[in-house]
Amino acid sequence: YDWIFISGFFSCDDESLDGIENFDLTFQNQYILGDQDPSEYIVTYYLDIEDAESGLNSLGTDFTNSINPQQIFARVEHISSSVVTASCYSLTTFNLEVSGAIPNAISPGEFVLCDSNNISGDHQTFDLSSQNEIILNGLSEDDYDINFYLTEQDALLSVNSLESMYDNISNPQTIFARVEDKNTFECFDIVSFDISICKIPEGFSPNNDGYNDTFELKGYNVNSIKIFNRYGKLVFSTNNYNDNWKGEGNNGEKLPVGTYFYYIMYDENKEKTGWVYLNY
Repeated sequence: YDWIFISGFFSCDDESLDGIENFDLTFQNQYILGDQDPSEYIVTYYLDIEDAESGLNSLGTDFTNSINPQQIFARVEHISSSVVTASCYSLTTFNLEVSGAIPNAISPGEFVLCDSNNISGDHQTFDLSSQNEIILNGLSEDDYDINFYLTEQDALLSVNSLESMYDNISNPQTIFARVEDKNTFECFDIVSFDISICKIPEGFSPNNDGYNDTFELKGYNVNSIKIFNRYGKLVFSTNNYNDNWKGEGNNGEKLPVGTYFYYIMYDENKEKTGWVYLNY
């Protein structure tokens, strides 16, 4: 018989970190057979070389390792093999190895773009790879692949991945990221996050109904904000704004319904002015 040389079969551990996992041994068939027609060959698996040579005591292909790593032997023979040609087979061996836990990916939560010269309405080009550092949470890009998908199902199946430079189709839009260990089989984690284009609202209603209760400037990183009434009087101002203006004046009084004008400084001393309608 001949020997075939293939690489090991790696998987990641579950939360128990006990080094014991379930392996579908048929996954190795593609590497053992190479470009040969799988319909013409039988591949069987064994715990030791004596059984592999004799063809006795083959393993079920749904196999759970008992030690880590664990050596497995595979026997390949043509479907036309018989007792007369019992010596016409090939053997190979490889290790099953459980290596570390499922990667612990982190969701960026929300990826917001503001004030790009390319913004047109609700559509913009997002560099999804700019979120890799957050998603990897300290893991090395040398060891892990990150791919992005429109649906969780696509991410689970690892199909229809997106280009890293992606034009959104809605605002906001949910994106799924799959983080996979390059050195193991099916060792991955999936997280989701929203991409959105920030817009300053033209109105809000602080009536404590849970909707539009504050003047939200999400994504702008506002250093300071000033609010003026229609007569040009300063009625509210604060530094390091945290989306917390609820229609009150500097003294805490409830301001009347009407149009107000804002002046904000955000990011690195960028400025923006405009109006907002306050209602209750």
